[in-house]
Amino acid sequence: MNVEQAEILKQFFHQVAELASDTLAAFVEKEEKQVSIAAGHNRAAQPERELLNKQQLAKRLKISPRTISSLQSDGLPVVKIRTRTLFDYEKVLLWIEMDEIKSGQKTKLRVVK
Repeated sequence: MNVEQAEILKQFFHQVAELASDTLAAFVEKEEKQVSIAAGHNRAAQPERELLNKQQLAKRLKISPRTISSLQSDGLPVVKIRTRTLFDYEKVLLWIEMDEIKSGQKTKLRVVK
C-alpha cells in the first residue's frame, strides 16, 4: 500500500466514524422520543433543562473556564439567549461521550453527576 492509498483509507475511516456518530445520535434521539411518548409525556410536559453558565459548568466538570472556552471552539454545544451563552448540562455530557467515541480515547474530564 502506498502513501496515497493509505491517506484515502484514512479519510474513508474518518468519514465512517463521523457517519456512525451522527447515526448513533439520531438513534438515541428517536428512542428518547419513543420512550417519552410511551410514558405519556408530551412536549409541554418535558422536564426543565439544566442550563449552566461557563463558571458553573467549569465547576461541575472540575476544569477551568478557559478550558470551557477551548472546548467551545471544538464544538461544545451552547444555548444562546440574547447575549448570554449557557450550557445544557445533559447535552454537554452527551457531547463529551460522543467525542470519546469519535476519538477512541477516554477524555481527561471528570464528569460529576
